This record gives sequence, structure tokens and C-alpha cells, in this order.
Amino acid sequence: MRAESGRQIGARTGIELATRSILHAAVGPLLTSAAGFLDAIGYTHLTGLYVSFMSGNSTRLGVAIAQGDRPTLLPCALVIASFVAGAFVGSLISGTPRRFRLPAILTTEILLLLTAMALSSRVEGYAALLPVCIAMGIQNAGHETIVGVELGKSFITGFLFNLGKTLAQLALCRNGAAQALAYGMSWGAFLAGVILGSIALAHLGLTIAIAAACLLLGILMIMAICDELSAPAGAEDP
Repeated sequence: MRAESGRQIGARTGIELATRSILHAAVGPLLTSAAGFLDAIGYTHLTGLYVSFMSGNSTRLGVAIAQGDRPTLLPCALVIASFVAGAFVGSLISGTPRRFRLPAILTTEILLLLTAMALSSRVEGYAALLPVCIAMGIQNAGHETIVGVELGKSFITGFLFNLGKTLAQLALCRNGAAQALAYGMSWGAFLAGVILGSIALAHLGLTIAIAAACLLLGILMIMAICDELSAPAGAEDP
């Protein structure tokens, strides 16, 4: 009876670990896709500014300063400041020892997107999307690590550089196939999100497009909670 009980416990634990592994593998790329989705909405609505790609916004800010372009300078500065504020808040949340910190990050993001939806019907211009910029800063603190690759972030330049680096390691007959696949998958997930975000904004409008992003993040929050609940007893977040 004891041996049978041990086998049953081992089988159940194996299923839980497999389920958790699948959820880990799915959450990261979907987070990256959500960033691409919202970046496409922001880029189109903000006429060339991004909600998660701060390298591009910093370039726009520098050009605006050099050219004395005041109408562009203020939106650029506020978007960047909002992203930094989001990164600050997200890092505070992720720095806590609480087990459900990723669901907490996603919940905060959803609340910010709902705020943006409410503002979009009352405020014109870039101000309505500043909560989305904060949300994207928060999201970069809520990544998942798969085969040594941090997924869920919006650092696409870094993904592409590391993709090239791991491909070079493969060419030199070194390990790196899993990492190259993960980096390539992250770029593809971001690109797919951008495509879907552009289509959603064009055909559904700003409010419904943001609502769709809220739905995706809500699904990811449920997946993250299931991931934590399927963790073995006594397991802690890294």
C-alpha cells in the first residue's frame, strides 16, 4: 500500500510539474505578444511614439530637443517618464517574496488598461495612453525565464542580438539551439502581437482594442495563478 501510494504521489507530482512547465512556456511569449499588441496601438494612436519601445522614443526626444520641436518634446518626455514609473512599481512588486507576484503584476496592468479605456472616451491625444506606458514598464518586471532566456519583456533589440549570438554558437558547434529557438519565438510573438494590434485598432477602435488586451492579460493572469497552484508543496519563486 505504501509503495502504491508513493507511485501515485510521484505520478501526480509529475503531472503537476509537466502542467507547470507548459504554463511557464506559454505565459512568456504571450506576455511579449501583448507588449507588441499594445505597442502597435500606441504607435498608431500616438503618431509615432511607442508605449514599450523606449529606444525609439528616446531618439524622438533627442531629435525634438535638437530641433526645438516643443509639441513633440512633452509627449516624448511624459511617455518615457511613465514607462520608468511603471518599471519602478513593477520592480517593487516583483521584489516581494509573495508567491503570486506575477498575477499581482498582471492585475495592476489590467487596472491601468481599464483606466486608459476610461480616459480614451474623455481625453484626446497622448494623455489617455499614459497608463498603458506605465503598464508596459510594469510588465517588463513580470517576465518568465525559459531555458535561460527571459521571456515576456519588450526588449526586442536584445532578443534579436541574442538570437544572432546563439546562432553563432550553433555555427561553432556549441550549445544554444534551445536559446536560439526561444529568442526567435519571442521576436515572432512580438511581431504577431503588433500585427493583431494594428488590425484591432483599425477595425475595432481604440477602446475595444484595449479591451481585447485586457482580456488577454486576464487569461494570462488565470494561467499564472494555475501555474502557482500547480507548484509542488514548499516551492518558492526564484
